[in-house]
Amino acid sequence: MRAHLRVLCAVAVAAVLVAAANDITDLAQVFSFQQSGDTTIFGAAVATQTTARQIPELTGAFGVRATESSSPYTIDSNVRINTMGELLVVAAALKLIDSSALPISLDSPIPTQYLPRGVTFANPNSPSNPLTMQMLMMHTSTISDARFNTFTTNAPTATLDLRSFVESYFLTSSGGTFRLADGVFTTGATPGALASYSYARANTALLHYIVEQAIIAVPGLVSSTEKTALAYIHEQILAPLGMSNTFVRHRTGTFPKVTLPGGASTTLYSGSVVEDVTSTGGVATTTTLHPAVFSDYMTYSTVSDLNKLARHLFVATNGLLNSVGTRMKGAMQTISTSTPPVTGFRGQGLGLMFFDGAAICAAAQATQIATRCPLTTDSRVWGFQGNGEYSQVGLYCAEIAAGTTTCAVTAHSFRATGTTALKSNDLSYAMAGTAMQFAAGDTSTLSQTTTVTNGRNSLYGVWVFLGVLGVVAFVIVASYFTEYIIQPAPPLGAQIVPASMMPPVDGGSAYGAGPAAYGDDGAGPGPAPAAYYE
Repeated sequence: MRAHLRVLCAVAVAAVLVAAANDITDLAQVFSFQQSGDTTIFGAAVATQTTARQIPELTGAFGVRATESSSPYTIDSNVRINTMGELLVVAAALKLIDSSALPISLDSPIPTQYLPRGVTFANPNSPSNPLTMQMLMMHTSTISDARFNTFTTNAPTATLDLRSFVESYFLTSSGGTFRLADGVFTTGATPGALASYSYARANTALLHYIVEQAIIAVPGLVSSTEKTALAYIHEQILAPLGMSNTFVRHRTGTFPKVTLPGGASTTLYSGSVVEDVTSTGGVATTTTLHPAVFSDYMTYSTVSDLNKLARHLFVATNGLLNSVGTRMKGAMQTISTSTPPVTGFRGQGLGLMFFDGAAICAAAQATQIATRCPLTTDSRVWGFQGNGEYSQVGLYCAEIAAGTTTCAVTAHSFRATGTTALKSNDLSYAMAGTAMQFAAGDTSTLSQTTTVTNGRNSLYGVWVFLGVLGVVAFVIVASYFTEYIIQPAPPLGAQIVPASMMPPVDGGSAYGAGPAAYGDDGAGPGPAPAAYYE
């Protein structure tokens, strides 16, 4: 009987492995389709999950980390997430507000103690509408992004620190008196009105500054000697969630370092970062830096880490950031704008974008790999998309079935496009739409087109199937052998067990902290906070 159970288990595992292999093969075909239309793309990764199991449902990675490298692209390859760092800043701000460490309501004027030089922020054209946290998070503040890129530098030339940048960007002074600089706000728009929506990285930069002032006011919020927003985000978000591969570059462009026993230090991540590749295919010799580290350019993460963030914000009902995620998407407002941050943009929440499900599905169907998709114009799709010169990263979640949330995280890397010629959103949309169809359990309408990608084609699933059949055969033979040939040893009589070998009475581990001491997946809390500040 035990042998039969083993065989049934092996068959079940075989079915799961074959289904997953076929799904990954089809996603590889999506990547191949995208490469055939754009030869500058050299790597991509995707991961999905649903509330049904609260674990990553499907992961896949394709291509290489750089055009001059044979190192494979993986879900743990570090890519610039561009403007997606906003998610971390908004989550930090909402945690501080919820704990009353930042005593500000979202729709009340921001107290001047948290603003640069104590200056009141209000659009001169609408002085009766002072700045609020909600305006910053929903990009209805009417703050202009016009001068944001003028503060970039190229490594190793250091950027300004955050305080100096914020004061230089937003203020001017005369005779020691500070006031708002001209051009900080756009004209002809009412702050807070949905019609005034305009995505601006400067909103995230100012929000980052406000969070940092809250940390300085209550230094006990972080254990690090560095009383910064970055330290708070590491200790309260990255480490608890096991996002050990998410980091911010130093102001000079170097990667974080960690001090080893004996005083030596080593650079982290450099072996997993996706190279910046020039338009001609060579490794870039310059690196763009910016003092607003979460607004653009400076924040790196992985598909695996972003999948953890999505899980704790939106998927797991007991997620560490579940209440924050509920607030973020609960503030959703439909917005019609002539200058959307991405195509298929439908609206804005607190640090979140809302997307047209039909646009995501149209991109997926255009690959001819998936003939239909679970999303429609009426689907509620939320998340974020960060477009940059070297990468495009997307996080998309939707309620495909009642009470079930499905999320997909994607990343694409490509040769430099230039900051004014960013890639079409269809890259992320196509991969996410196809992956979400798999996550929803619908693979009945996938095409069977054979397309070679990195030496892997649609026969890949067949080879996996044959391999799994071999495993099943082995299990059957081994089960028979152990059941009928090898006779079990006779039972032993009562034995005296030393007290030192007895398990703890309270049910705890005799061997120290287990996975609970790490992230929810046992991934570990990541580098020590000090690694972020050297």
